[in-house]
Order: sequence, then structure tokens, then C-alpha cells
Amino acid sequence: MSNYEILLYYKYTNIFNPDEFTREQKLLCEKLELKGRIIITAEGINGTVEGLREYTQKYIDEITQDPRFADINFKRSEGTGQA
Repeated sequence: MSNYEILLYYKYTNIFNPDEFTREQKLLCEKLELKGRIIITAEGINGTVEGLREYTQKYIDEITQDPRFADINFKRSEGTGQA
């Protein structure tokens, strides 16, 4: 089993300040050393990120604390660390 994991996810929800939320997500991903792409609009979020399993779990724990994303469905797959 690889130490890396890929997360794929999306959620339609109202995001009132997508620019600010984008900055918050960028800082979180930098802190957790996650690589990938996250698209954030006023209508929701769509992301694919990869990192060490420990950090992908921390990302899930962090984002699901926000009530808008409490029920978000993450698809997980083995990564290579080459995102």
C-alpha cells in the first residue's frame, strides 16, 4: 500500500465569498503539503488533491468541520506522490 492517497470530491453549496474560501483552501493545502486542483465558485467546490494519507485525512477532518461540507463524499484512491 502506498503512503500517498488521492481525494476526489465535489459539493454543490452556496459559497458567499469564493475568493476568500479559495485563499483559505490554498493555505490549508500548503500546510498539509497537498497537491492538485480545487475549483471553488459561488455554487460549490470540486477538487482532486493528493498527499500523504495522514495529511489527506487531516484535510477531510478540517473541511468537514464546516457545516456546508459535513456530508461531502470523498472518493479515495492510492496515489504515487506525483500529483
